[in-house]
Amino acid sequence: MSTQFANPADALNYLKAGKATITAVSTVTGSHYVYDVKRAKNSDAFYVAVHTGNGAQYLGMIFDGEKFVQTAKSALPKGAKSAKAFGWMLRNLRNGSNWEQIEVRHSGRCGRCSRELTDPVSQDRGIGPVCFAKMGG
Repeated sequence: MSTQFANPADALNYLKAGKATITAVSTVTGSHYVYDVKRAKNSDAFYVAVHTGNGAQYLGMIFDGEKFVQTAKSALPKGAKSAKAFGWMLRNLRNGSNWEQIEVRHSGRCGRCSRELTDPVSQDRGIGPVCFAKMGG
């Protein structure tokens, strides 16, 4: 089951939950990427991987919850389309712009603990009730 977020704030909250798998679909080009975003231990940084034909490949990091950087250890070339697309998506989720140009989806699992989401409210936000409460919701 794939669920589309209704607004950029919910999508961004899900992305920063700690164990998110997110699908971004361009409504302009039709291209899509699947990303894993995991919080680094004891940090506000996140590791970002993109799914490719070779499984999930490390792409870069999000620092301070704000800026995506394709690091030197990225498995893909500097400036890869998937890296540019992720940076664009993150910027636009943060400022709430260009929402009509992207569909952001989750796989039906909690973005924080990866448990299956069964409650409609939890499915809409991508985070279960216990995790949502722990995140200050």
